[in-house]
Amino acid sequence: MKLCSLIILFSLTSPIVSAHQEKQEYLAIEENITRVDDYYLRQDESLPYEAVVSLSSQVVQNRQYYSSNTLAKVFTLLADAATSKGDLAGAMQFAQDGLTLNILKPSLRLNLLLKVTKGHFAGGNFHRVFDSAGEMLLLADGAQAIKYRLMALAYRAMSNALLHYAEQALSDLHQVEQLLARHQELSQTLELLQLLAQTRFYLHDYPSALSMQQAILKLRFDLSKKKNIEQTYLQLAQAYRFNGKLDDAYHAFWEAKTFAEQKSAAILLGYAQLGLGQVLFAQGAYGEADTALVKAESLFKEENLKPPYLTTLIALAKTRQERQGPASAYPYLLRAEKLAENMELSREHIDLYPLLSAMYRGQQDIPRALHALLTYTELHDKFVLNKALPALEGPALLTSEKSKQLAAKLVEKNALHASFSEKYQIQQKIIIILAVLVMLLLLFLLGGWLKYRAKKLNLAYDEVEQASDVLASPVKIKQIYQLAYKMARKYEYPLTVGYLSINNWKELSFRFNKKILMEVTKTVATLVNEYSGEFDRAGMLDEGEYLLLCPHQSGAEVEEKLRKLTESIKVRFFANLGEFSVNITFSYDAPSVQDIDPYVFLAKLTDSMENKSFS
Repeated sequence: MKLCSLIILFSLTSPIVSAHQEKQEYLAIEENITRVDDYYLRQDESLPYEAVVSLSSQVVQNRQYYSSNTLAKVFTLLADAATSKGDLAGAMQFAQDGLTLNILKPSLRLNLLLKVTKGHFAGGNFHRVFDSAGEMLLLADGAQAIKYRLMALAYRAMSNALLHYAEQALSDLHQVEQLLARHQELSQTLELLQLLAQTRFYLHDYPSALSMQQAILKLRFDLSKKKNIEQTYLQLAQAYRFNGKLDDAYHAFWEAKTFAEQKSAAILLGYAQLGLGQVLFAQGAYGEADTALVKAESLFKEENLKPPYLTTLIALAKTRQERQGPASAYPYLLRAEKLAENMELSREHIDLYPLLSAMYRGQQDIPRALHALLTYTELHDKFVLNKALPALEGPALLTSEKSKQLAAKLVEKNALHASFSEKYQIQQKIIIILAVLVMLLLLFLLGGWLKYRAKKLNLAYDEVEQASDVLASPVKIKQIYQLAYKMARKYEYPLTVGYLSINNWKELSFRFNKKILMEVTKTVATLVNEYSGEFDRAGMLDEGEYLLLCPHQSGAEVEEKLRKLTESIKVRFFANLGEFSVNITFSYDAPSVQDIDPYVFLAKLTDSMENKSFS
């Protein structure tokens, strides 16, 4: 019975667990697609390549859940990551793997084809460049693919030039110039300038290659395009080295080493150490050269890169031979010989065989010494005698000059763009600073205006909703009187001014303390406000003296008001002050044209106090 219950429970919960797991897997796939799209759009030096490789590994291992476009983006990112680390062969392999997919979006396929084309050109496989560049030209027929068309033509032109097809190279360069003339924004890319510099290096035009690499490095800093700048330093260092400028080459290799260490690019660091070792060897610093070459050997061995590893072994053999004698070089030569048997050699590897021939001759192994010498002769014929530079005449001369002119134009346009960009950035900073200052000034003015408005409103509220036991001050009542007088004259309506005085105020202040005097003052102010009409204004001229302004009222009306006010004060005072009685007099009159000064008018009221008074 229990077993049946468990089976039923398991059968009920299994679909729920399965649905939950499927939902989690679906969300993980969607998140991976979003991250791939984000990385693909960025494609800059801030790209976290370790995270890219980890994400790409997840996607490729579960490729059945992703579209061909997403997988193409993944292979593009892997190629970028490999290029950033200096692994050009790996980058080309990733791009070729991506091209095996059924890619629906042309721009993705063009991006991968461009990486394959770069790989073939960098590896010296110029005939293979024609295939990938030709496919790019077939796909790049839209306005958004102009950049790919330009680069395809440029790679094909440079490959034609290197293979001595001068007329075809000239035709492609002419199309490149036309595209640059129609699309000025394409001149701002350094990729074309790097291609031209690399071509001049392959053609052994080392002075031109050096000047172009120097211009590229300067433009990188001017345009703040420092992505993979260590690779530019490596190419610049090689140009210095082949121009015989060893000190400059050493400094350029050192900069490449520094940047490669910062981004943990082991392959690029290996190339930098190899370059440092070769330069130091040429300068006779064999001890330092040995140290650098040992580091390079270790790095290339770990990365399993055979061509640079073989180059390093040959350089180490030469260094050890100079430092410790021929016998110390034998272990490196034997390792190099074994490695060379299973790989395709290049021009920089042919120095191995004279060293091997000398080693075997010293060991009295004449057949092997002769075999090494024959191998050197074959390789020398293949890489040197049969790779003669084209004669610089006719189309070949035009091609060479046109490529130099194109490079000069690109340098000039990029320099102008960098100068404009710098000025634009300065202007932007100035505009931002001024905008911030204006905003602060506006905020300051707005704050001041709000403060002034609040103060004004408070004053208005104080005037409208003034406390019942408060009267206007002497200064304020004078201003009120002057304003009331002007308004009465302007609009021609009657204005009667009443004056009320507590004559024995000094005796009152002598007999009672300040607290009682304050209560008496408030009591009088309260009574004055009670008897003031809606449009009347009242204020205190001095201790015990009060002024009332009564517009639109006759003298009789004001006299009646003052009489009632006096009676009320006396009654209130009898209650508050006991036996003490106050002596109150008042007077009133309508000011004439000359009575703009209230004190002159008050003098008249005081003089007429005897005729119009009540006590």
